[in-house]
Amino acid sequence: MKNKLRWQAKYIGDRDFHTRAAMDVKRMRLCVNLIDKVQDEFYSSEYMDYHESKWDFLDIPDKPGYKELDMQTTSENFDDYFKKYPLVYKKVLANKELQLFGIKARDGETEVDAKQRIAMNIGYHNHNRARKLLFKIMEENIEGWWS
Repeated sequence: MKNKLRWQAKYIGDRDFHTRAAMDVKRMRLCVNLIDKVQDEFYSSEYMDYHESKWDFLDIPDKPGYKELDMQTTSENFDDYFKKYPLVYKKVLANKELQLFGIKARDGETEVDAKQRIAMNIGYHNHNRARKLLFKIMEENIEGWWS
C-alpha cells in the first residue's frame, strides 16, 4: 500500500491533470509518512530518545546460575518530551483509560520511573493517533485517488 501511494502521488503530481492534484499528492505523501511512522513504531519508542539507561545482569540470590535484568536510568530529560506534546501530556494525566502503563510511583520506585511510564503512555497514545489519522485520511480519499 505504501509503495502504491508513493507511485500514485508521483504519477498524479507529474501530470497534474485535475484541480485537486496538488492536494491529493500532499495527502498521499502524508499517508506514506504515517505508514512509515506506524510501521517503525516511531511514536511508541520516541520517548527513549529522552533518557539513557545502563543495563546489567544481576545474580539472583536464591537461584544460583540465574540472572535478572536490571535497568538503571543514568540521565533523563522527560520534561522536554512532555513539552513537545503538552496537550497529550495533560490528556494522559487526566484520562485513566490512556494510562496503560500506570502513572503513579510504585513502592521502591523513583520519580524517574513514574515519568518514564507517563512518557510511555504518551508514546502509545501518539502511535494510536497516527494509525487512526492514516486510516481516516485513506477512508475519506481512497475512492477519488483510484477511481
